[in-house]
Amino acid sequence: TDTRPNEKKRKKLRKGEADAMTAEELKVTKVQSKDKAEREVIAEASELKPTKSTTIEKKIKALNKKLLAIEELQRKVKEEEYELDEQQQKKVDSLGATLEELEDFVEGRRQ
Repeated sequence: TDTRPNEKKRKKLRKGEADAMTAEELKVTKVQSKDKAEREVIAEASELKPTKSTTIEKKIKALNKKLLAIEELQRKVKEEEYELDEQQQKKVDSLGATLEELEDFVEGRRQ
């Protein structure tokens, strides 16, 4: 059999516990304005602007993503005799320029 108290008994226990508590023990639901901690805001303008390193990392990530898309298109054409539309063909044709741009960013020649 279940030895846990049912809902009626739990309510009675909680009521008895609450009656036995003193005012200091009761849960505070509202913090007095004098007790509120003052919020510190330490934000400099330099922290809010993206740094060169983060923008370079984003550019490298975008170029890698573009390279993956080009490789996927090339794989489709090779394996499945897939026909590229004009936009896809431009992307595949930009492979050399994309590789050069990625190399420039990685080697630090471009920022």
